Amino acid sequence: MPTAANKPNAPVAEIVAIAALLLWALLLVFSPAAQSLPAIRRVLLAAAALWHLLSFYLWLVPRWRHHVIEHRGPLLGIGFAFGAAFVGAAADAFRLGAVAAVGLFFLRLLVYSLPFSLPLIMRLPPRPHAVDWGVVTLSLLLPRLPGFDGSWFSWPGEIGGGLLHQGLSPGSLGAPALLATYFYGVRPWTAAPLDLRVRPGDGRTVVAALLLACAGAWMTGIRAGVPWTGSMPETGSWVWLVWLLSGAGLAALFEELAFRGLVQAGLTKRMAQGRKGWSALAAAAAAATIASVLHATYGPFGMSWRAGLGFSLGIGLAFTRSNRYFPAALAHALGLLALPLLASAGLAR
Repeated sequence: MPTAANKPNAPVAEIVAIAALLLWALLLVFSPAAQSLPAIRRVLLAAAALWHLLSFYLWLVPRWRHHVIEHRGPLLGIGFAFGAAFVGAAADAFRLGAVAAVGLFFLRLLVYSLPFSLPLIMRLPPRPHAVDWGVVTLSLLLPRLPGFDGSWFSWPGEIGGGLLHQGLSPGSLGAPALLATYFYGVRPWTAAPLDLRVRPGDGRTVVAALLLACAGAWMTGIRAGVPWTGSMPETGSWVWLVWLLSGAGLAALFEELAFRGLVQAGLTKRMAQGRKGWSALAAAAAAATIASVLHATYGPFGMSWRAGLGFSLGIGLAFTRSNRYFPAALAHALGLLALPLLASAGLAR
């Protein structure tokens, strides 16, 4: 009989991911904002959204990630490209018609396939390469590209820039899935453990990152007279849940993967190479600053540029010490709740 010491760990990450997907399905299909759509289209759009979300979430769970890599092999990126193009075009066919949907399928297939074709053709080394930065840029711009823009599901109010500036769209859902599939399945060079596994010391890192992020947002934006933008919805439980899950369950995970796990980790790896002591620390701080400026320019979920800069820099400083994606993503998600609550309490005005 196994003892408590050798029992397998509970699949917390898997349970959380599945619960999030089920909640997404309920919100998308039954949200009042989608009731004006025909029922068949709501179901097709929800199915396409869930496929994209699963294509992102599964890489954050080590057991799922290993299973995919072992069973799909080197062509898993091409398989993802075909699947993303197909389910997206099928969801849009109801609105655009069959002929336009076929054209959209081939356009999206071409865009999705290119990032996975280049590493196979060029035989890229296991370190940051210009092609990798091109894929990061493509993922960040995807919600704004023709054929990927528009909105499948939206909600009242302005969110600001960033991934979800137009709600849930083919681009905003395809970007995280593309980025994760490429860097987990094809180009896993980053030194940061990019998963949702809890490790010793993560609690302290989350608290430090959250405090630094909120302090940074207050000092650079809110204290300087820049009001909180894209604040938490004031009415409607459905809208609030969609806002919360979109910010904490998608935008925060994607932004920290892109700007912390890839940009900051990649720049630190390159800039700090061969350095020691204070010189290495200065290089890491410079990488954190560059990543934070890019993050603020892109537009953190629901924040002004200046508040987003301080918020991102606070998380980046904690990441410099821990090199851990999960605490950064969790602190980001908690910050999306903390800052509006501070503003409503009069502490962030």
